[in-house]
Amino acid sequence: MSTSPDDASDTASTVAGGSRSLLDVLRVGIVMLDPRGQIILWSPTSEDILGWQGSEAIGSHLRELLDEGRPDPSTGIYRTLLREGNWRGRLPLRHKDGRRVELEARASLLRDSEGTPFILANLVEISMLRGIEQDLAALDALFTASPLGIAIFDTERRFIRVNDALSRLHGSAPEDLLGRTVLDALPPPVSQEIHELESEVLRSGRSVIDLVTDSPDGLGAWSLSFGRLTDRMGRTLGVSCTVMDVTERRVALGKIERAQERLTLLNDVGTALGNLLDVNRIAESLAQMLVPRFADYAVVGLLRPVADGEELPPPAALPTTPLVRIGVAAKQRTAAAEAMMGG
Repeated sequence: MSTSPDDASDTASTVAGGSRSLLDVLRVGIVMLDPRGQIILWSPTSEDILGWQGSEAIGSHLRELLDEGRPDPSTGIYRTLLREGNWRGRLPLRHKDGRRVELEARASLLRDSEGTPFILANLVEISMLRGIEQDLAALDALFTASPLGIAIFDTERRFIRVNDALSRLHGSAPEDLLGRTVLDALPPPVSQEIHELESEVLRSGRSVIDLVTDSPDGLGAWSLSFGRLTDRMGRTLGVSCTVMDVTERRVALGKIERAQERLTLLNDVGTALGNLLDVNRIAESLAQMLVPRFADYAVVGLLRPVADGEELPPPAALPTTPLVRIGVAAKQRTAAAEAMMGG
């Protein structure tokens, strides 16, 4: 007969509408042996891995499933179990179709209520196990080597993992952040904004990409991206966050925007003044064009002789030549503004 210790995971998959969990991908087979090496339990996952039905495997000796030409390791494994209580190693077994299947095996020596020993072993395909180990190693390497700050939050929006880059950006050791929320770790209003974003991403599942906000110290800028984390069965695990310091990018963009604004202003001034001939109208229009796009207050002044239609004074006389105000504009006409503009 065949027992079903894997029924729980099968049931979970069925409830989730056929979604697969990590245990389904790994396919962990369970085998139980008596002290003589005879199989007394053979799980359905073991059937999937090796092709032998429970009715075929139970009652047979483990050596009968060994890949042909391989020495029988049963005696050595049993001695290790008696000495240490557990054993781990590679176990090449023969699939029902004749091909060899390399397995990673872990065995433990157990005893029943009467003291009779038996062996409980877990079998995992090495190819599957190595693939997952490589994926995890790649993720770990990305997490530790990335120049971006990376944080993982649980469903309660608490830090559960941060990398060194994020610690440097925040100026705190990782252990000072773990278990806390951004409300605890960052100052308002940045913390409240991020906290609300995390809640929305958890609720909707919609990612947020390249949201630029002020850094906590208010002196720089961060680019934030958020995504919801789910397992293979679609259950929400938390939120991931990447952080990039974009202070230099924002400063550069600000300089470009200001340069473009000034070029546009010069173009608009040229267009507005191009058809004017009267000096007073030119001065007044120029002052109006400058406020508030370039300044809050503007005064256009000319040397008195020029304003009166006379020739420009010689250079030696310029320091003592009075100026006359002929164009004025202010964002707000107040007594202080009038005094500053010479009114």
